[in-house]
Amino acid sequence: MEKKSISNINVAYLGEDELYFQKLVTHFKKVYPNLVLNFFNKKVIDNLSAFKLMTDLVTLELNILYIDYSLYSESYLKLAKFIKDQATTRRIPLIGLSGLNNTNEEFYRGLIAGFNVIYNKSIEVTDAVFHGMKLAYPDVAKIQKVALVDQLIFPLKAFHFFRVGFVTPEYIHVECNLKLEIGEEVLISGGIVDELKGSHFKVIRKIEENFYYNFSFSYDLKFLNPKLEDELGPDELERLNPDEKLKKMEKLELMKKKERENWFDNKNKPSIGKRVKVLFFDEDLEILKQTQKQIDDFSYSIRVHQFMDDEGKVIKEVMPSIIVFSKKKVRNPAKFFIPNDLQAFRKVIELIKKSKGFSPFIIIFNEDEDLSNLKKKLNYERVLPIKKEFSLQLTSDIIKSFEEKEGRQLTHDPSLSFAKTEKRYYLDKKDMRSIVKSEHDVEVHSMSETFFSLTAPSSILERTVVKIDDPFEMGLTLITKESEEKSCMALVNGISSKNMAELRQLVNKMIKDKKETPEEE
Repeated sequence: MEKKSISNINVAYLGEDELYFQKLVTHFKKVYPNLVLNFFNKKVIDNLSAFKLMTDLVTLELNILYIDYSLYSESYLKLAKFIKDQATTRRIPLIGLSGLNNTNEEFYRGLIAGFNVIYNKSIEVTDAVFHGMKLAYPDVAKIQKVALVDQLIFPLKAFHFFRVGFVTPEYIHVECNLKLEIGEEVLISGGIVDELKGSHFKVIRKIEENFYYNFSFSYDLKFLNPKLEDELGPDELERLNPDEKLKKMEKLELMKKKERENWFDNKNKPSIGKRVKVLFFDEDLEILKQTQKQIDDFSYSIRVHQFMDDEGKVIKEVMPSIIVFSKKKVRNPAKFFIPNDLQAFRKVIELIKKSKGFSPFIIIFNEDEDLSNLKKKLNYERVLPIKKEFSLQLTSDIIKSFEEKEGRQLTHDPSLSFAKTEKRYYLDKKDMRSIVKSEHDVEVHSMSETFFSLTAPSSILERTVVKIDDPFEMGLTLITKESEEKSCMALVNGISSKNMAELRQLVNKMIKDKKETPEEE
């Protein structure tokens, strides 16, 4: 990972608690007196102003961002998700500040928003500052002096979280930060999976495009039947001959499938995704300045980016029906991004031609080239140049016409979409049932109230928040993993004040026990 310059650090707090913000400022300056620290404090009035605030945030070149969702949580959580959606801001360490006791619902809502750390607000801000610096500048972050017990071999069960996009009678579609391979089996519990009475799955498709959430992987997981030994007692299982076992399995398979089909049939109305997806590229984020309604309230799905990344990953992430460029005369993209000019358009065309059945309609504002010349330059027919500055109203009129005349069918090959031939139930992004989990073994080597050192499965990506229920319920954010063999640091977060007190007591007790236990020769 490239080392960042630490000559100038920009820290923002978005929230209602002025006193807490001042505590953050004071502690940052106390711990890092030799760094140039710039602080920004902004509030969100409502959901609409939350999106408009993005136009200010992208100009600040932030290094650490705190979002306090302990009050007026909906607006702040919407903003957090938008920050993680937007390509130039998604890598900013994002610390969520929840209520003091951080209920399960608060923790899960923080997960949905995409926070890297979910920290419980308390009188102390020491860990909040350390977590932010450790995520932004791991080599510079100063660890506070806390009780630490080390040289441990302490096994724990950790839970990795998936988001379910939709379910069918045959499989579920998920996004996650867990590396899985085709054919690999995985055990999942919680949320919609428990409702459908399924837990055993097999990876049947690994999908590298058309993402909805801010995860690195997407899969279709087929329902597998539970094993007979999980359904029958050992005595009954022993009495069955091979043919009887086979018949039992067939009967079980039919029963489970019928249960899932009945679940779908009992839904009062089908859940569907939005037909048209629109991807905006605009350095100034004019859409956010001009809109009079929330992004979620548009009839089509919207993604907004300042620039396209130089590999074009954001195109594959969304696979949009329409791409809208606001061409700029002054071009100043961040590193690893392409300016919104002919270079970006050609990159998009290159990606389109590599993707079967994908031919989005492209609208380009501030484009002086006439239609025929532009089509020739880009070697692409489905393009519309507009000489005016970006206008959301004009864009909306064009999209409305597009929806009426073409819709999804002419931008995505229907033969490549299973949605035409199967029952699907889509889960709303705010639906807690969309959060499901898999269980993994981890081994703790050292432990404090601030961080653990542990060995976790290499299949779980860095910066992923996992959860443990024992010895206490808490979240752990995995960071600084150097290799598959070495342990990683895990930042303690999402822990209630009661459990934090008990964790301190446990660490101190373990230190005392180690001192009192003579080492074996």
